[in-house]
Amino acid sequence: MEPLDGIRLAIGAAALGYGAWSDWQTRRVPDRTWQLAGGAGLALLAAELWQAQASAGTWGLALAVGVLFWYSQIDDEAIYGRELTAWRAAQVAGVAGMGYFALFEGWDALLASGQAVDLVAALALMVMMYGWYYFGPTIGGADVKALLTVAVLVPFAPDAGATLYAFGDQGFPFPWVVFMNSLLLYLAIPVGLLAWNIAHGDLEKPWLQALLGVRMPLAQARDSYVWPMTRVVGGRTVLAPMVQRGLDLPAEWDALDVADIERPWVSLKIPYIIPLFGAFLLAAFVGDLFSELLVAPLGELFQ
Repeated sequence: MEPLDGIRLAIGAAALGYGAWSDWQTRRVPDRTWQLAGGAGLALLAAELWQAQASAGTWGLALAVGVLFWYSQIDDEAIYGRELTAWRAAQVAGVAGMGYFALFEGWDALLASGQAVDLVAALALMVMMYGWYYFGPTIGGADVKALLTVAVLVPFAPDAGATLYAFGDQGFPFPWVVFMNSLLLYLAIPVGLLAWNIAHGDLEKPWLQALLGVRMPLAQARDSYVWPMTRVVGGRTVLAPMVQRGLDLPAEWDALDVADIERPWVSLKIPYIIPLFGAFLLAAFVGDLFSELLVAPLGELFQ
């Protein structure tokens, strides 16, 4: 393994591992986690581009990657004066960097430089994550920052022994492989919950809740980061597998206590960073399991 690859993977594993632990324990991840890992990633990216004598357009793409990363960390309303001016200038420079690449290097540079392809792919993933955060209800700020960190820390596929690729010995850019593998692992969570509930004899109609949560003693649920799926509504005890956000949780637990519900069904609110951490290691040391299990079989069907 190349030294830069080893450093990147070590930093990424440390940041995502700590982020997963912190998110599970407190449902919070300090921004410093991503700032340190992302800042280190940008420094390593600059060192690698300098060593490779990258083109001006490739440097422009790297600048845009850096600006998109720090956009998630810098609050425009919290800075002023020269700091705000410098940050605005950096944003303009990032847009100019992408414009320079598109106008003066473009397609020919993509064909000639794997680094440029990977940086464009990293930018696309980062833009998609911002869109998902602003327009989708299923992802939190820490999740977005974690994926942005992966994109800037390991934009190029590390040589760590992975053998699974989407297209022969070629594959999707590494951050995309991490993202796709994370979706696969996240989809495996209901299977794990079902196995847990079967093992503990907690299966009952209408069955769907066994894929989405577990039964937990009420006292434990009060002190845990969980949502109630068993609820008291209009004086009746109902099962609501699709959890509603914004519930008054103390009132919900009190209502269940009054109704003598000792072991309600709850959603564990498993943080996305946990499967993302597993997907990062999986992508580095195994490869593109998502494409191997889902994309490749579909391709064979249409041959």
